[in-house]
Amino acid sequence: MGKITANNVIADKAELAATVRTVSEPTRELVKERVETIVDHVVTSHNGTYELDYYSSYPAIQNNKELNALVRASDEKALGAEKVFDADRMTASEDFSYYNRIAPTSFLVLGVGEGVANHNPKFNLDESALKNGVITQIQIIFDFLNS
Repeated sequence: MGKITANNVIADKAELAATVRTVSEPTRELVKERVETIVDHVVTSHNGTYELDYYSSYPAIQNNKELNALVRASDEKALGAEKVFDADRMTASEDFSYYNRIAPTSFLVLGVGEGVANHNPKFNLDESALKNGVITQIQIIFDFLNS
C-alpha cells in the first residue's frame, strides 16, 4: 500500500527531517535542547508519542585569532590588500571544523567570480582565480614557518 497524499486525510503518523546549522557551539547546544523541548511539548500535548533521532554533524568552524591575523597578513603580502576580504559569516557544513580539535585553524574563502555559490549546478568559477589560492597558501606556509 502506498502513501496517502490527499490533503484532507488526518495522518496517524508523521516524519519530519531537517538540517540545523549554527555558528557557535553554545548556539548548537541551545538549538538541540530547544528542538527536543518543542517536539516533546507539541507531541505530548496531543497525547502522542515520538522518536527523536537528533544527530550532531560537523561543528561550526572557529578561526584562531592569532593564526587568522598571520594568514591575513600573508594574503595581503601575496595578493595586495585590495584583493583580501572578510567573508560573510557562513553556516557551511564542513569537515574542516574537526581540525580545530587538534590544532589552531584559519578557514579561507577564495573569491572565484560572481554568480551562484559552489555546490550549485550552475556554479561557474573563474579558473584563473585558482592561482591566487595557490599563491596565498605558499605565502602562508613560508610566513608560518618563519614566525
